[in-house]
Amino acid sequence: MKQIKFITVLLLFATMVFNITACSSDNEDGTKEDNSIIGKWKVMGEGHTDTYEIIEYKSNGTFEYFYTKDSYSETGKYKIESDKLYLIWDEDDVQDWDIYKIHELNSISLIIEGYDIKGNLKGYNESFQRIK
Repeated sequence: MKQIKFITVLLLFATMVFNITACSSDNEDGTKEDNSIIGKWKVMGEGHTDTYEIIEYKSNGTFEYFYTKDSYSETGKYKIESDKLYLIWDEDDVQDWDIYKIHELNSISLIIEGYDIKGNLKGYNESFQRIK
């Protein structure tokens, strides 16, 4: 009887391990999907038909916004907590965080929606496409 319990527990454990590893973030081709915000993103969507606006999120919690048409850039800090992206610009006189709800973040796209001063969502999304 002890041996049957041991085999049952062993099979249950093996099934759990198999299910956990089968649910990882591997793509069908065996590559890992990068759901990290770190990298360069091009601003997309209505009103952004050119590729002049790029934002790069770095692993040290900083970002740099580039407007390549005029060789203009700004820097700041960012953090992600749950489904929110917080940005604070270095050049701002007022050190308030801009807050965005992350609707989508995967290896190729980032879609966010800003909050207004009262804490309500603004009602329009900002889309980005990963370029690096």
